[in-house]
Amino acid sequence: MPHSLSSKAQEPALLPVDWPLLPAEEKILVAVSGGADSMALLLVLVQAGRELVVAHVNHGLRGAESDADQAFVAAHCVSLRLPYVSERVTVACRNGHANEAAARQARYESLIRQARLHSCSRIATGHTASDLLETVLMNWLRGAAIGGLSGIPPQRPLTKDILLVRPLLQATREQTRAACRQANWGWREDLSNQDPKYLRNRVRHELLPVLEHLMAGGGSIERLAQQTSRASTVLREELAYLDQVAQDHLAALTLCREEQLIALDGLRFRELPPVLQRRVLRCGVQQLQGQVRDVSLEAVEKVRCHVMAKGRRKVWQWRHGMNIEWTGEMAGNRIRLWLVSDKG
Repeated sequence: MPHSLSSKAQEPALLPVDWPLLPAEEKILVAVSGGADSMALLLVLVQAGRELVVAHVNHGLRGAESDADQAFVAAHCVSLRLPYVSERVTVACRNGHANEAAARQARYESLIRQARLHSCSRIATGHTASDLLETVLMNWLRGAAIGGLSGIPPQRPLTKDILLVRPLLQATREQTRAACRQANWGWREDLSNQDPKYLRNRVRHELLPVLEHLMAGGGSIERLAQQTSRASTVLREELAYLDQVAQDHLAALTLCREEQLIALDGLRFRELPPVLQRRVLRCGVQQLQGQVRDVSLEAVEKVRCHVMAKGRRKVWQWRHGMNIEWTGEMAGNRIRLWLVSDKG
């Protein structure tokens, strides 16, 4: 073993790991919060002898507890002689609680900085099948479209040169804890995971026990998480195919393409089946914005239905400076998507 692992920690962890996401020739930045999931990921990477840098992001949201998490991860890395970096970030709070989206953005910005500083092309996180199940349920409660119901992707580009990978999406939370216990590998518990003000916690502690009670044949949440992980893999494959078809139709319908503008042929758009109309609109938004995280099914459907009803000219203002306009019958039957600068 390349590091000072105890004899118990040298026993291979019984965890399903998506190793193709972790090429042996690439240096990996491992995001470690100190929780069982990220500690289990660190364990299997150390056991495999991978070249890695451990990164910890301290949001400072839990005071002394956050500092204790940071100290725990640092001490663990020192004992194993692992390269370690940490960064404290500031996250805006409202009514005494952190904005989850702002915290996520600050965390990934920090990880990207550290990955570049240490020449890591991949950032690995410890998301599990249990996280995926909770995410699917949260997205369902929010009225997500098929993309949201596909859960957490195993990989996605964060920048042109850095890939985010989640190699434990086939493992459950129970399995990561079992792996840590087997290796006598400690972890920290985040008490904010009990706070019912956060939707994920309500799903975890209130909804999932009800589902487990209703499952036939003595089913468990662990089994449901594994089933959801497998179903999400199939769903993502089918979505990838639909997206490619939609991209082809978007190219065929495009009348004008500029840096901040796409104009589509409205008449030909109306000939498409609804499933492709929705995806063409989302693909157009993605081309201009780079992502469609904040474009809801409801927003897309409002545009689509107005166009199909041959309504009069209308402009929809979406988040982050994204506008869509339907010019209407009297002005050439065009759908215009464009970005608005911060200066308006």
